[in-house]
Amino acid sequence: MNDEESEGKQQQITHSFRKRKRSSDSIESKKICVDESMQRIDHQNESDDDQRDFPTFSEKVEKFPKWKELRRKENCQFLFDVDSPDLAPYPKRFADKWDANHVRMPFSKENTKKTSRLLGMGSVLVPKWEDIMDGIGKYQQPIKSPVELLEAIQKYNKQVIDISLVEKFFEAHASIDESTDFFEKILPKMQKMVAKAPEILTQAPRLLKNGLRKEQMIWMTQEQCAHMLVLSFFCCWPKRAGRNAKEEYTRFNEINFTRFLSLNPTRSVIAKLRCIIQYFKSVTESMPKGVISFKRTFDRAIPNLDDPEFDFTEADWTPCKVVGKGLIEDDGAEFIQADFANKFIGGGTLGRGCVQEEIRFMICPELIITQLLCEEMKKEESIIVTGVQRFSRYTGYADSFRFDGAFEDPLVHLRDCYGRIPTEVFAIDAVNYVYPYPGDSPHDQFSARSIKRDILKAYTAFKGCTPATIATGNWGCGAFGGDPELKFVIQMIAAALAKRPLHYFCFDDLMTPTGPKLSETLDGIKSSIIKKSIPLVFELLTDYMPLRNGQEKFSEYLKNQDP
Repeated sequence: MNDEESEGKQQQITHSFRKRKRSSDSIESKKICVDESMQRIDHQNESDDDQRDFPTFSEKVEKFPKWKELRRKENCQFLFDVDSPDLAPYPKRFADKWDANHVRMPFSKENTKKTSRLLGMGSVLVPKWEDIMDGIGKYQQPIKSPVELLEAIQKYNKQVIDISLVEKFFEAHASIDESTDFFEKILPKMQKMVAKAPEILTQAPRLLKNGLRKEQMIWMTQEQCAHMLVLSFFCCWPKRAGRNAKEEYTRFNEINFTRFLSLNPTRSVIAKLRCIIQYFKSVTESMPKGVISFKRTFDRAIPNLDDPEFDFTEADWTPCKVVGKGLIEDDGAEFIQADFANKFIGGGTLGRGCVQEEIRFMICPELIITQLLCEEMKKEESIIVTGVQRFSRYTGYADSFRFDGAFEDPLVHLRDCYGRIPTEVFAIDAVNYVYPYPGDSPHDQFSARSIKRDILKAYTAFKGCTPATIATGNWGCGAFGGDPELKFVIQMIAAALAKRPLHYFCFDDLMTPTGPKLSETLDGIKSSIIKKSIPLVFELLTDYMPLRNGQEKFSEYLKNQDP
């Protein structure tokens, strides 16, 4: 297929994805009043305006791959051969790097342990991979129960003391068919993936570290991602014992499933385990053939909000649609989607956490690989993942979170020119105003310092994404105690600086189950601030703090400032 045919095919796919069902007039119904005709025209105009004002990822992503340009970038790593039609691993044979700047691979010859020589003649270093293969890699020898699974893992990882979550799940929650399916079909194929990992993961990925003040990017296939996740499930990654890990991993989130497998089986935790099993069931039945990119973004052109001379003169308000109901991953699926992240990306995904970020990582487990790659985020950084697939349906939130069956992601048929599913997720961490991290000083979210921090954080993410519509919402407004009115205005300012339109999901039913709906309040704020200049709105935000007395909301304060 030549470039013109490829572009035409992409446009056809995009048009198909954007197409919506519209009711047609029957031949008999010719008597349509003028008012009804005008309403239909207004509805059509509104739909056209939405398409123009709120472009999708597929409409804005590059139409032709720039592999050569990307390969020339020093900070861009490919784990596959971009010239290979089947995305073969690159290089063909494993090329090890065992240092503080790369992921330490389980099958590296440097991953060793001491063992005693025969006849008491001292000790010798032997590869730990031999123990992993002895425990898990012998897929011809089936593991028939949770007890046998624990025994197999403990052959190479003594930190795994129990897997009570798995034991209690299959004892009390799983059906006989689920148990049979897991131990006789899914688990043996996962073991085979462990044995095959050195052939699929032929180079050590770079660690996407913080503070380097430059964009960093890693490209891998979905198959490579699946093999990394299976190594995580079986707790194979060296030196990665969560945030208590030693040496270079103290500022990384946990990636081995050590803690997860031992959790108390609450209903929400059981739902998380079902999501993980569903993922492995899916990839062992039919391995996805696509590409995922992981990017740590830093923008040198961040506006210096501390400079009194900076006046926002180049920024104009961008279109913003306030949405009362709906979910970012469903109703914002065509757009760039927010992950309201922990600064240790993934947060409590492999623990008991079950709010926005953890739920997203469970239904799209390929996101968990960010916990392997990414050091904690600094205030001027964000993490962007493009091409992840959704595998599970769910209902509920937090303690009410429940697995609701397999999800057939329709976007797998709409891949971009790089082979990525048109799903782009950006992670931005909020400050915890309720329980600050150890060593952090408490912040007042209405202080100029905090407002500037959040504008810069959101701007970095928005600017670093594909230039399409941002689907976001009440960032940091749950357990972290953020004010939803403040966070809305902050993200509108960041979007204006980054020149990105917003679809803002308010989650009315959760945030304002009684009384005036949050979406109505935010719509009012939007109507007010778009009549003002961005410098004036920024000034109003920072001036609001000394006036705040615990009763007057920002929306009320803003209304009082209107002429």
